[in-house]
Amino acid sequence: MDVSALLRRLAFCTALLLVAKIATFGHATIVPLGLTISKPGVQPGYVIFGAPDGHAYAIDVKGNVAKKWSSPEPNSELEYARPLANGNLLAQVRLAKSQSGAAGADSVIEVTQDGHVVWKYSDSARLLHHDMERMSNGNTLLVCSKDLDAPQISGKLVADDCLIEVDPSGKIVWEWQTADHIDDLELPHEVRVQIMNGYPSGPRTGLPAPTARKGFDYLHMNAASPIPESASHTDPRFKPGNVIVSYRYINTLAVVDRDTKKIVWKTRGPDHRAA
Repeated sequence: MDVSALLRRLAFCTALLLVAKIATFGHATIVPLGLTISKPGVQPGYVIFGAPDGHAYAIDVKGNVAKKWSSPEPNSELEYARPLANGNLLAQVRLAKSQSGAAGADSVIEVTQDGHVVWKYSDSARLLHHDMERMSNGNTLLVCSKDLDAPQISGKLVADDCLIEVDPSGKIVWEWQTADHIDDLELPHEVRVQIMNGYPSGPRTGLPAPTARKGFDYLHMNAASPIPESASHTDPRFKPGNVIVSYRYINTLAVVDRDTKKIVWKTRGPDHRAA
């Protein structure tokens, strides 16, 4: 085969690959919307979630919108939301995307089904984000982060994930900061080096921090939940009240002991880097 024929074949193969790549990235435009799977055995009830449009929805098992909540505050949106046992909604409120590009909430509210706010917590020292849970004692557990200068962790200012428990009056009755227990995570040396450097070129432990935030979002806690009384686990590390947390960027689940505040259990996926 002469050179010109080889170049023509390479050009043809490149065009096929380009078409395939375009088709791959364009798949979202052909995915059907609404209810797409409904099989026998589905549990009756409603699914409640905060949607990208800034509203919270309750949908039934047929995909019909049964309830829509909007933020009761001007120029703001509802973000993460979850139902409460009393029928109210617990949700995060943040500035509308058109007003601010910051990720995270300004406050967390409890709102009735007719839109009346009956409880609100705001925090000027911490960014509230991702998860919150009303506890069995009536308090609320909140995932948050705080910008810290922690030279033992990174040469950059870090957005360090934290947990706070607030009582109905809004008083913080328990607090936990990741930076105080970073060694408990026993991260591999290469991961600690990447964090110290603020994610250099090459394999990453996570994604860059949002531009609207000052701190380097190096772990990214996605969820936190107290272990319930009904767990009936005999291992003291999983005693009721201890908190299970997840860190996205290091692919890690951990259990925080409520009394000692130490990380007493952890497990990681096969890769410590973000997907």
